[in-house]
Amino acid sequence: CARQDEHISYGASPAAVPPFGCTFSSAPGQQSSLAVANEEGFVTIFNTGEKQSSVLKEWQAHDNAVFDIAWVPGANRLVTASGDQTACLWDVITGDLLGTFKGHHCSLKSVAFSKI
Repeated sequence: CARQDEHISYGASPAAVPPFGCTFSSAPGQQSSLAVANEEGFVTIFNTGEKQSSVLKEWQAHDNAVFDIAWVPGANRLVTASGDQTACLWDVITGDLLGTFKGHHCSLKSVAFSKI
């Protein structure tokens, strides 16, 4: 890695916040898209194929920390797992919330898709 490869995560304030989850897209032609989730509930999509940090999209996904994030295999959608006891399905292109998975009794720490 080189200094120009550094991608910094921010929240509502200008101070950098630690990322809790990050993963690359597997969608065709989108393999340089990196999703980063942070402790303030923000999700940022970076284009890592650029020489300088290029933010493609950023939004507040939850009002609590996003502990993990997973791309829907082969699609421009992702799921976030949060400390607010929900998981959410997002359209990365529009930033639209497509669904909320409720009913958990504790923070969601991870999310993954089956390889089947």
